[in-house]
Amino acid sequence: MCIRDSYITGINKLPDYTICEGESIQISGSPKFEKYLWSPIIGIDKVNIQNPIFNPDSTTKYYVQYKDFCGFDYRDSLTVFVKKLKLNYELRLLDSCGSFSGALLHILSEPADTGVLYSIDGSRFSDKTYFEIPYSENYTIYRKI
Repeated sequence: MCIRDSYITGINKLPDYTICEGESIQISGSPKFEKYLWSPIIGIDKVNIQNPIFNPDSTTKYYVQYKDFCGFDYRDSLTVFVKKLKLNYELRLLDSCGSFSGALLHILSEPADTGVLYSIDGSRFSDKTYFEIPYSENYTIYRKI
């Protein structure tokens, strides 16, 4: 038996999430509904399923409208915060007078970077901000917040 109300009920159970720029996250709405409609559609892979994958370019507030088996509408919302990480650095040659033998990378940390750890290999993290780069190859600097 369904009793029809003429208003939309809010659920307010979805938490907010934080991702880094370029990352994706799968978020599940409440599992007890028949239909789902997520909006805005930008940054969502499928807007009419319970657990779409979100990949926004910037911080975005999303809404989901649920419809139960009786046809009643419910709404909820969440915000996906997108951290835009940038790395300020200086790069100096170790031997500025001769052949290339490596470089010294200095990460210029900001006051907000307290507690941030860095790594050049992705496994050994430390708070040091100087890295000696011995070869003329591409390197990835990993940052752990």
